[in-house]
Amino acid sequence: MTRPSREHTPGVPAALLPLALVGAAVVVLPVAGLALRVPWSDFWRLVTADDSLTALQLSLVTALVSASVCVLLGVPLGMVLARSDSPLLRTVRAFVLLPVVLPPVVGGLALLATFGRRGILAAPLEATGIDVAFTTTAVICAQVFVSLPFVVMGVEAAMRTHGTDFETAAAVLGASPGRAFAVVTLPLLLPAIASSAVLSFARSLGEFGATLTFAGSLAGTTRTLPLEIYLRRETDPDAAVAVSMLLVAIALIVVLVVYSLPRSGSRPAAPTAPAAEAPSPDLADLTTVALPASRHPSPPRLTVAFDAPDRGIAQSFTVEPGETLALTGPNGAGKSTALAVTAGLLVPPAAHVRVDDRTLTQTGHGLGNGDVPPHRRGVTLLLQDPRLFPHMTAVGNIAFGLRTAGTTGGQATERAHRMLDDLGIGHLAKARPRSLSGGQRARVALARALATDPQVVLLDEPSAALDAESAPAIRALLAALLAGRTCVLVSHDPTEVDALAQRVIRLDRA
Repeated sequence: MTRPSREHTPGVPAALLPLALVGAAVVVLPVAGLALRVPWSDFWRLVTADDSLTALQLSLVTALVSASVCVLLGVPLGMVLARSDSPLLRTVRAFVLLPVVLPPVVGGLALLATFGRRGILAAPLEATGIDVAFTTTAVICAQVFVSLPFVVMGVEAAMRTHGTDFETAAAVLGASPGRAFAVVTLPLLLPAIASSAVLSFARSLGEFGATLTFAGSLAGTTRTLPLEIYLRRETDPDAAVAVSMLLVAIALIVVLVVYSLPRSGSRPAAPTAPAAEAPSPDLADLTTVALPASRHPSPPRLTVAFDAPDRGIAQSFTVEPGETLALTGPNGAGKSTALAVTAGLLVPPAAHVRVDDRTLTQTGHGLGNGDVPPHRRGVTLLLQDPRLFPHMTAVGNIAFGLRTAGTTGGQATERAHRMLDDLGIGHLAKARPRSLSGGQRARVALARALATDPQVVLLDEPSAALDAESAPAIRALLAALLAGRTCVLVSHDPTEVDALAQRVIRLDRA
């Protein structure tokens, strides 16, 4: 039997192993000591006593409610904090994370001073008939206070890891911010949200100090399992140890669940080898790719002029209808900046972008102040990194572009399948981007972009990441599909420029 190949995994220096073992022992030995003290012969009787079951039920219910509240509030807050570095939000972040380092009893006192019967909000709450302190609601408030940071930190970290690349790709495909959030951002964040919610549940389940201080210990109302253990410790030590072991078991299950969930932004454990390249279709067949019928009667003229003093770049150019214009020149001359300005991803202090008689950007120098958002421009941008959505299949990526162009439901999926067939990769319809080769990803990205029927196509080094064998096929595909479209190409490759562009402008540093 042939043994499968395996990747080499870097080892750990031997000198670290003793310290690692001591670190593990610091946590494992106390839990083992607790397990050895449990009266196992009476374990079931002790943990199923009425008081224990009532406390367990209250703990589970309040922890579930608290975790739900943390997700409802923490996901938006984490996203806002991830997308802004303003001084105000940095201060907000510090306060949100404060419960992680505060002693829980201090948190309980803070809640009591605010929502208690003599707190600063006592009068307004009393006027509405709301009584929070020493109720089950107080238990939930205390748990949310100490658990919310876990969701906020998890979502913020995931947002910063993913960056904005995929949302930008959705925007230049015509997706509104709401659609991009629902179809792209949220699915990418789901692993982080799920793991953060489970950790929030576990933290709520074990909360003691803030709950005791703010909610008190009323049987059936506020006495959660940790409080039950605390009270039993003096009157029935065996029961306290048994119930503690039950809580340890629940917590251990929760932790195992968290670490079995997919890690947001992580690589797969065993990377899938890229699928073998299928033979590229003949050039004559490329014109039959199943693109939607154009909504535009004729290709437009593109005019771009901008001045970005912060980058030391000022450029201007015009692209004639149906022409592919290549921008060349040294790094820092403003080639990629010009594409970003045209796509609406960058708005300099002074800029003017027009497609025929439609103004897309107009700022500075007496030109007024206006900017059409990227998803409403009819301009698509293809980068050397295709930015295919990793949670979608190849056909799903193309169907996304078709739907933003107005095709609905099954029609979008059917047309996406036909496009993949015409591109010679129909057998990869259900493949995820990470399992595709560079050439295959480029074909899917091109089909997805052109499916939106853009007025203007922007290409930034479209074959730079391809190998020498697939690059010519992709250039031939681009040449066929861009014929008659208004296009701006940025490239350092003379072969690519010769194959695709009708005119070349060399940009120099200002």
